Amino acid sequence: MDRDTLIQVIASTISGTEREDDASDFDVPAIADELLRDQPDSDFETLDPDEFWPVVERHRR
Repeated sequence: MDRDTLIQVIASTISGTEREDDASDFDVPAIADELLRDQPDSDFETLDPDEFWPVVERHRR
């Protein structure tokens, strides 16, 4: 998955959850960069919540 698509997926995942957060509360491009750096071989079709949400929280604005 390319970076721009991953950014869209992350933003919609954050905004589409039952949490009260919005994607604008986070540095979504930085989240994508970290995921791409740490999981370069992943296709990101499924994001492990135990790995995904800690990355998201690290990039809260």
